[in-house]
Amino acid sequence: YTVYGPVDNGEAAIALSQEKEPSIVLMDIRINGELDGIATAARIWDSQNIPIVFLTAFADEETLSRARLVKPFGYLLKPFKEQELHVTLQMALERFHASQGASTVEQSDKIQRKKKSVTTETVPFGDSEFTPLEFLKRTEILRKLPEELLKTIADGSEFKEYKHNRFITYEGDDETRGFIVSSGRAALLKTSSSGKQLTVALLPPGDVFSVIIALEDASSSYTAVTHGETTVLSIPKTVLLLALEKEPQIYKAFNEEMTERMRKSHEFSLRLAHDKVEVRIAATLMELVSDFGRYNNDDESYLVTATRQQIADIAGTTPETTIRVTRALEDEGALDLSEPGMIRVLNLAPLESLLED
Repeated sequence: YTVYGPVDNGEAAIALSQEKEPSIVLMDIRINGELDGIATAARIWDSQNIPIVFLTAFADEETLSRARLVKPFGYLLKPFKEQELHVTLQMALERFHASQGASTVEQSDKIQRKKKSVTTETVPFGDSEFTPLEFLKRTEILRKLPEELLKTIADGSEFKEYKHNRFITYEGDDETRGFIVSSGRAALLKTSSSGKQLTVALLPPGDVFSVIIALEDASSSYTAVTHGETTVLSIPKTVLLLALEKEPQIYKAFNEEMTERMRKSHEFSLRLAHDKVEVRIAATLMELVSDFGRYNNDDESYLVTATRQQIADIAGTTPETTIRVTRALEDEGALDLSEPGMIRVLNLAPLESLLED
């Protein structure tokens, strides 16, 4: 083996792994610096996909349970013999290469997705620039965490900018990251038994639904796609788990939020499964008004940023049909379609009437 290091703290280990890009990392759990070996391993695995083998003299259950969150490819107790180290390294490398055996198409999709996003350190909000920590402090549920844990999550997270109609996650993807929309909009899609992708939820800025989903011990259960230019805070699952293990009560809030969002998602999906396209479009407009509409006091209208193509994608119909239905609603006085890329909802009653029928 060609050996790089050693280094004695987490920050130096992360820097060295980025510079040298090793095939595998031997990580002691007790190291110097603000990050212990487990937190350091999580950062390296999430950002560089380098397999980790833990080296430690500590085998208590608490240490082992934290180490398992990072899903290491090996675990070696001190003192050890050279042959034990060699076998552990070889087995870890074989397991890692086997786990990377995705199809060429899947690997290509992941590469293209990374190319289509741009990482930034801050995002604009009005006249200010927010860092990941400042953004998390304004996010429902997560803002209840202690400052130290929020900083831990923020330090491992990054803002990513996506253009319109770009994939953030894929259904069945093994990449373990959640995200929170900071600007724009994302749609969660689920593949039906017939192979058709159905919209099950729309995620506005600050929505933690994707983060809760990412904490499931399984591959991604939804595809997430952007509607218009969108920025998200991307958060690795291991960073979340390591932080939240110190605040187990937060899971109660997550469960309550998950229950409410699944109920809402179920109702939305049922409406989008309706035979009448008018009902599907009315449900889409009501959902957009609820989560994204900007209310105008002067005329009591709601302004929604959406194209007819986006509404057609959500409602599962064609742009031509969407144009026909929305024009009919405009004739009824429910909509104003005069602004390109915008829909002004003037009267909710016709939409509510369609949903009641």
